[in-house]
Amino acid sequence: MTTVDTSMGVAPAPGSPDDGSGVIDRVYRVLRGIPAGVLWLIVLVWLVPTLGLFINSFRSREAQRASGWWTVSPDELTLDNYDTIFGARQGLWESVLNSAAIAIPATIIPIAIAAFAAYGFAWIDFRGRKGLFIFTVSLLAIPLQVALIPLLQMFNNGASLTLPLLDKTLVLIPDFDLAGTTTSAWLTHTGFAMPFAIFLLHNYISSLPKDVFEAARIDGAAHFTIFWRLVLPLSIPVLAAFAIFQFLWTWNDFLIANTMIGANPDQQPTTILIANLAGDFGRNEFVLPAAAFVQAFVQASLAPSWFPTFFGHAPHGPCSHGPAAIPDMPRGPILTITPPPVGPPTPSARMPRKFRWTVDLTALPPPESTWPGPQSSTSTPCASASPPGPTAIPRTATSSPMTNTSKPAATRGSARP
Repeated sequence: MTTVDTSMGVAPAPGSPDDGSGVIDRVYRVLRGIPAGVLWLIVLVWLVPTLGLFINSFRSREAQRASGWWTVSPDELTLDNYDTIFGARQGLWESVLNSAAIAIPATIIPIAIAAFAAYGFAWIDFRGRKGLFIFTVSLLAIPLQVALIPLLQMFNNGASLTLPLLDKTLVLIPDFDLAGTTTSAWLTHTGFAMPFAIFLLHNYISSLPKDVFEAARIDGAAHFTIFWRLVLPLSIPVLAAFAIFQFLWTWNDFLIANTMIGANPDQQPTTILIANLAGDFGRNEFVLPAAAFVQAFVQASLAPSWFPTFFGHAPHGPCSHGPAAIPDMPRGPILTITPPPVGPPTPSARMPRKFRWTVDLTALPPPESTWPGPQSSTSTPCASASPPGPTAIPRTATSSPMTNTSKPAATRGSARP
């Protein structure tokens, strides 16, 4: 275990721009003082369109055209709209599955790749790092609409390059016949989400304290260990934020899905199905509230499934894998931040504020040579509360790990009883 004391600056002196007396600080305090009842009132007002959509989904065409949803009476409610959308040529549930087949890969794959790339751009020093990062961020300037038709041609016929002097054609990308499938849609979403994901995650990961990484390197952690045990747990907020917005963008997308999958009715997501339910010239617009509410309800019901992924862990340990399993790594806080005591500022002193970072990397899995073999049938797999591992030697950043200034317990020639 390595403990690092790092100075985080000094307390602002009275009268300085950072002592909380600025205009922005006053506005921030006013906003924080808004009562919870006012916030709940804003939430209710925000939900009024959703309530109107829900009520209109149970009204017929004549009722919707005759009066507003706030004048609804119980005798007007009917389930004919839901019978229409669920009895369509392509069922609504099939289109919901197609939307999930597009949104889930288009959310997970950019996060998985962009997290590694962002850590490399932020904390790995290699030649051409800055230029490559600038090039990656500059890809955000490419309009999506300009690249749709070339991508569709590539998904339909592949990509090839003809050499004029040799009169030969090199196949760069073979024809995988992806046009009209959900794969072409989530590949397009993944490609255009990657630059923004790298840019967003890089800005967050690069702002993590440098002392934490130095403490991990003192304990002998490699880049992958630092990324997996430190960066990912500390980057959960930005990962969750990007995952939520990316999932919403891909689930509600119409342009990319209509371009890549529009000709195949068996692969259409809900956005295309809802647009087609209106019919020619919008004659069946009365079924749109029911279809849109089903799509929004399914989307909202999928959101809670992300929280265990980002904010919790599944049960783990050697008991969940059987007696012969390799001991699992113990879960727990690997980074402990102890802030300084909070008290009233003194008017005359600029008090130094220090944080104590405690980075525990001793819970790494033991080397393969020290892993225990399969346990016998008479042994109890859950007898030990913690898996075996190397004994940790606490060190501090103020002393070198290669030296030991403490006196030996016994000198040569002396005997202990």
